[in-house]
Amino acid sequence: PRFQEPITQETALDIKKDTISLLAAINLISLVFSGSFGYWFAGKTLRPIEEMTDKQKKFVADAAHELKTPLTAIKSQLEVTLRNKKLGIRESKKVMRSVVQDVDSLTLLTNSLLKESKYQDLYSKLELKQTNLSQLILEVLKKFEPKIKHKKISVNNKVDTNLHAKVDKNSFTELITILLDNAVKFNNREGKLEIEADETDHNLTIKITNTGEMIDPKDIPFIFDRFYKADTSRSKTEEHDGCGLGLSIAKEIVEKHKGTISVESGHKTIFTIALPQ
Repeated sequence: PRFQEPITQETALDIKKDTISLLAAINLISLVFSGSFGYWFAGKTLRPIEEMTDKQKKFVADAAHELKTPLTAIKSQLEVTLRNKKLGIRESKKVMRSVVQDVDSLTLLTNSLLKESKYQDLYSKLELKQTNLSQLILEVLKKFEPKIKHKKISVNNKVDTNLHAKVDKNSFTELITILLDNAVKFNNREGKLEIEADETDHNLTIKITNTGEMIDPKDIPFIFDRFYKADTSRSKTEEHDGCGLGLSIAKEIVEKHKGTISVESGHKTIFTIALPQ
């Protein structure tokens, strides 16, 4: 403009300093923002891997602890037996029976650990196919008929005869087997067992109910934890013996199907599975 004063060298230097200061401030803010965002994004990306690593560490520690007990029992019994110079046939058979029981426990634990490891794998994929759940549940139920008759349990199968859903057949069979096994095992003699399913446009709900002893409310938050066993008469008898992995595996299977599993217990115990369809 005609009346604008000429820019002096001093004014030019001041403008240069202000411009450099402004650019430095903008770059610093950009660096802090991008660094913070990168740190947050990296943490979010690596969190599933970190969680899986922690799970694997805990899994190994828990498995080692559970394996240690029967192995120690076998070793102790055999050492005591070897030191007995007057060992008879009767005592030998008694020791062998005890060792076989411990080996059976180890076999059960090993198989359960393999299943748990399989369903925990991040990269394992389920083969979801349209499956006749009515037939699947009926086939699993037939496997428990001898135990059901032995305990004189009355069964009420309220599942629709033509219920279909998109599930992985093998893992879902395993899931129903675990829940029915618990429902029969912990049921009262002459108790009741009920299976029902409800299908809507977007959800499938399956409920398995038994009239066995109530689960203590303090145990319910941990009932699906690996190796967790409630310290009650439910788990103290030989008939109720187990390795505490069944419900943990059940939860893994349900979560692989992107569903949820829950339990409520009072005068009867109800396990509820909810799956999106």
